[in-house]
Amino acid sequence: MANLYSWIHDLVGNHKSDKLAQQHEANLAKASKRYGKFGRSIRVLGPGVVTGAADDDPSGIATYSQAGAVYGYGLLWLFPIMFPLLLAVQESCARIGAVTGDGLATVLKKHYSKKVLYSAVILVVVANTVNIGSDLAAMAATTQLLFPEAPYIGLAIFFALLCVLLQIFVPYRTYAKILKWLAIVLFAYPVTAFIVGQPWTEVLTRTFVPNVTINKETIYIIVGILGTTISPYLFFWNTSEVVEDEVEEHRIKTSSGTGIPRISKAFIRKIRLDNIAGMSLASISAWFIVIACASTLHAHGITQIENANDAAAALEPLVQGFPHAGLIAKLLFSVGIIGIGLLAVPVLAGSSSYAISEALGIKEGLYRKFKKAHGFYELNESGEKRAFYGEPKNKSIVAFAGIYSSWEGPDGTVHDTYAILTTEPNQDMPDSRMRMPIIINPDDEARWLDPTVTDDGSIYVMLRPALSGSLNVYEVSPAVHSPKMNQPNLIKKLQK
Repeated sequence: MANLYSWIHDLVGNHKSDKLAQQHEANLAKASKRYGKFGRSIRVLGPGVVTGAADDDPSGIATYSQAGAVYGYGLLWLFPIMFPLLLAVQESCARIGAVTGDGLATVLKKHYSKKVLYSAVILVVVANTVNIGSDLAAMAATTQLLFPEAPYIGLAIFFALLCVLLQIFVPYRTYAKILKWLAIVLFAYPVTAFIVGQPWTEVLTRTFVPNVTINKETIYIIVGILGTTISPYLFFWNTSEVVEDEVEEHRIKTSSGTGIPRISKAFIRKIRLDNIAGMSLASISAWFIVIACASTLHAHGITQIENANDAAAALEPLVQGFPHAGLIAKLLFSVGIIGIGLLAVPVLAGSSSYAISEALGIKEGLYRKFKKAHGFYELNESGEKRAFYGEPKNKSIVAFAGIYSSWEGPDGTVHDTYAILTTEPNQDMPDSRMRMPIIINPDDEARWLDPTVTDDGSIYVMLRPALSGSLNVYEVSPAVHSPKMNQPNLIKKLQK
């Protein structure tokens, strides 16, 4: 009987375990499916979302705050009108970049006069420079609201250096993700509006049923809102960022090059969805900023708002919905200013850089590496392991003859393969059995990179050793043989 009981117990227990295991697998499958959909949705988002978030930079926040403080809900009708205009312009810029593989300044350079090109570039660079100064000042002043002892000038310099270092040293793929996730900071403004509390019926009525009063003052603020929402720097940034994504996805080799991007209907659809998401985020966040300031500052007669941090500071004593509501509202508003400033300043500086580089024909792109090759290692594998380092005597940057190929694996993943061509050594090398990389003469670099050059004779004449006497070659530590070693002292001359 005991054995029968044990058998039945084990049978029921195993059946329960099987059911639990099946349920666990089903839950994992559902989670994987949900995550897959979420991941695909996130991957669709890119330059459009970053552009939209940067649209609500600290200077823009100041303009929207002034609109809410001075006119209350009176200008909310402007946002439904602006949204299709903003979306149309930004999607047009994105499509220009996608189809041509060129930034906006390059397109102007190809199709319009120099007068038009340089006028546009000068205007956007001057406006961006002023805007960057304003944004850094707002970020520093807002940080002082949270940390009163922090030095104002020091904070502004810190934020400027942080943005520069991120742009130079962080790889494009990682940097693009950082900018994309910084856009989340914009949700601080809807949360602030809900904490403050709103008469939603009146808000929605004033948004979709215009009650327009036009005078000199309202014209000024309407022009200000339109200017800060549909900003020229975003045109240049969005166009070039789409090209950056095309380079990243191997749809084109280089930005502002001679190739035609490989685009598809799915890619154009991705661009449209990305821009709809980005411009919706920008417009809705700006709308929430206006109503948050209208229901607090305007309602209490505070109409003198000079900048975004003034609005953040004024919120705390006015919001009393629950304990510490004012402090929370101020913190959220401040975090939004700082976070979006960290996103907007690189966008402003980047759009200026794109415009200047493209206008002057300088190579540009966040995907390009800041570091360049200054020399090369050559290993002696026969007998005792030794290593040598070679560099030009004039300390110039060297261009190695490289070849590459992209191929698509069975799973659809694109793989890049690269190789540096080598040749027999010149007299600078210590051992005639060694090889050395082919160093392209500076006068031949453009010809080597030109895909239209297919004549064997023109190519072979470039595949020769560097001139004897042009290199310094000396022995370095044999630790170079280990792929794990990557210290700067490896190029130091070995002391025997």
